[in-house]
Amino acid sequence: MHFLIPAFLWALFALSIPIIIHLFRFKRFKTFHFSQIRWLKKLSEQQKSSRRLKHFLILTSRLLALVLMILAFAQPFFANDEDEGRTNLKQVLIFIDNTQSMMGANGGETAWNAAIQTAGRLVRSYPADHSFVVLSADKDPAAFGLLSQVEALQKIQSLGLTYNNLSWDEIGNKLQMAGQQVDFKDVFVLSDFQSDGGGALENWPSNVNLVQMTSGEMPDNISIDTLLFTSPPVRIGQILEVEVVVTNRGKGDASDILVEFELEDEIRDGLRIDLSAGESKQITLSSSLRRSGLHQGKIVIDDFPITFDDQLYFSFNVPEEIPVVLISEKSTSGALSRVFSDSIFNLSVFSPGNIQLSGLRSASAIVLNGISDLPGGVTDALLSSNARVFVIMPETPSESFFQMLGKLGVSSPARYREFSEPSILADIAWDDPLFYGVFERRESQPDLPKVKGGWVFSAGSGNAILSFADGKPFLFKQYAPNGAEVFVMATPMETKINTFGQHALLVPVFHNFALYAQGSQTPYFILGQNNSVDYPVKDPNAQLKIVLKDGSESIPSQRKIGQVFQVRWEDKPVEPGNFVLQNGIYRVGIISVNANRKESTFPRMNVQEIVDLFGHAPTSIKLDGSSEIKVAALIDSGSKSGLWWNVLLLAFIFATVEMMLIRFLP
Repeated sequence: MHFLIPAFLWALFALSIPIIIHLFRFKRFKTFHFSQIRWLKKLSEQQKSSRRLKHFLILTSRLLALVLMILAFAQPFFANDEDEGRTNLKQVLIFIDNTQSMMGANGGETAWNAAIQTAGRLVRSYPADHSFVVLSADKDPAAFGLLSQVEALQKIQSLGLTYNNLSWDEIGNKLQMAGQQVDFKDVFVLSDFQSDGGGALENWPSNVNLVQMTSGEMPDNISIDTLLFTSPPVRIGQILEVEVVVTNRGKGDASDILVEFELEDEIRDGLRIDLSAGESKQITLSSSLRRSGLHQGKIVIDDFPITFDDQLYFSFNVPEEIPVVLISEKSTSGALSRVFSDSIFNLSVFSPGNIQLSGLRSASAIVLNGISDLPGGVTDALLSSNARVFVIMPETPSESFFQMLGKLGVSSPARYREFSEPSILADIAWDDPLFYGVFERRESQPDLPKVKGGWVFSAGSGNAILSFADGKPFLFKQYAPNGAEVFVMATPMETKINTFGQHALLVPVFHNFALYAQGSQTPYFILGQNNSVDYPVKDPNAQLKIVLKDGSESIPSQRKIGQVFQVRWEDKPVEPGNFVLQNGIYRVGIISVNANRKESTFPRMNVQEIVDLFGHAPTSIKLDGSSEIKVAALIDSGSKSGLWWNVLLLAFIFATVEMMLIRFLP
């Protein structure tokens, strides 16, 4: 026989109290003398013998009732072969869920505080010669080492909340990995048991005791979910608008929620909103861009007790100037040169016979205007620059030109065709960045250029932006092998066959082509995901580093591709925020990271959902007089779980026998 709570057996020493009372009579008797007592002696001896028997039976019943009651509280069970093997083990595994949802509470105490206290009680409940492994959601390979009781208590107290989210399968893998190194006597998982949205578990180990620190619905919570730029931030004076989604994830309505837009630690805009239960609302906040360069900001609300999703950090870069290269015959370069006369553009104009390859490699946007033939090496320079390329088809291209198109990822056209009458273009892609800010509203018949001919590309060539009347692409976008965007206009920029050069679309389309050449800019990344981003760095020997909040530095994985450095980070940063990326003392970029909103989205599991997922239901216990905690049974169902109840029933029977003896035995 074994006991789940052997500490209760110390109460057996209390049995000495009724024995001492029985053996040593503390009641004093007075002696009364009578003249004739001989006739009473025989009767007195009979009563004395009867009383001794009664006292013995009462004492025996009382002791048996107390013994059985103590044994019942000690939770006795008969171990099977597997249990016998674990009884001799002295290693205990405790997994503590330290994800952000543990800050939720149904009462005054958070699930996180309850988990820390309960883990400490579990460690102290074992003898001092036991050793422990304390795991959490943190990425810490050293956590699999065995700890003494004192070290385990110190480790538990040192734990903090993490932004690293683990699915239940991933937690199961951690437990399995620990079990491959050590055979554990007991395994505990302390959590609020929030659903991860997944299905059945694949690698969940057996004999795991589930300790649910809190139950019921998640507490009311307001979260900032996403942020998008309505148009990319590209120039000083631009009104930057951000679309923010705020969600009420609670069961009650929320009113007068202040959403603030901070930029460079200055509140630029704010809006108060009301949200009904479960409602998501998209709002727009704005601010003017006062300078060029790197910017950082955040969207903020004030919510309690779950606060990790109350901020959403973002960053972007407003370029000081955009290097643009125009390769064109002198007779046709005038209109396009005037398009890029704005001070934000640093324009370089080359003729086909006088192309500076270094200028191509440093450009952000390159326009090839009707060039029939290109010198060798130009295509390689185009690809190595990672620049946006705008190809305006010539009327009579050479074979080398078609080869260049192929290297850029564009299939050669089938033929050139002419129209008897000018044809109006159609099928405009309203959402394409080339048309940002061009049209005030979407019209059924917008004013578009007319053409009298053009090259015939297949309908599946890239993403069509403008089309001929018959649906063939006139202007489309394709992606080069290096990932750069390539735009192709199927008709030469000649006034006799194409009015695009005199149309109102010319300036905004080519402006947007160059302005957004640095990409749409990802405003933020998600912690725990494999994130990478490209930064233009002129220094070929650059060593980029991330400056963390505490002033320390982290060196991310990085490699040079053309004129950019591809930066990838996994382990650090480990918390949300805006982090500067530096090369030496110079700022190269800002990395904005935010907590995964999964913790905001998924509810806690109820008892039936826990049964369906883990195969057994939780039971209720109390530790050191604390509030009730849900814990899975530490013993199997059947004979084990019912034995303590049978022992308690026997204790009740003997207590009843004692009372009957006192009441009815003379």
